[in-house]
Amino acid sequence: MHRNPIAYLHKAIVIALLMNNDFSDFDLNNQYSNFSRKEPLLYGQVVDHHAIIEAESNFNPRAISNSKALGLMQIVQNTAGRDVFKMQGKVGRPTKNMLLNPEKNIDIGTAYLSLLRDNYLSSINNPISKKYATIASYHGGVTAMLSVFSRDQMKAFQIINHLHPDDVYQYICAHHSSLESHF
Repeated sequence: MHRNPIAYLHKAIVIALLMNNDFSDFDLNNQYSNFSRKEPLLYGQVVDHHAIIEAESNFNPRAISNSKALGLMQIVQNTAGRDVFKMQGKVGRPTKNMLLNPEKNIDIGTAYLSLLRDNYLSSINNPISKKYATIASYHGGVTAMLSVFSRDQMKAFQIINHLHPDDVYQYICAHHSSLESHF
């Protein structure tokens, strides 16, 4: 879906960091702003999910990618959707109609960001490095993001924790396979 995946990561990170939970400089003159502001309160602020929405779907609630990611936050039913359902104590995965519903999509996407930060990437100590890793993992998967640093997940966490956040960002941009390919 993204013509320039490196630009995607950069855009999502820059928007998220610049805003730092301040919505005053972001164009939220759209029909999703009211309910999308409440989701970080439910799951804890991870990154600004508005940046993810803009980068993933450009605020198109009917967006469907080649990898079958659906809706505003481009949720894949069998991965992120299934993981969030499990976290919420539900069985199965969200339906296509559910993921094309903006409010439900934002709820599931924000829950997945929280799951990435609080569970899958909990071993990353620096909050800025964790933001970068969360955004890259949201876009390309946790395993792919960690394998940028090492095939051994524990070693990958150690490497990330010893790098400056700027170096984590640069390394992800330079070496993440889904960010290098143009799909």
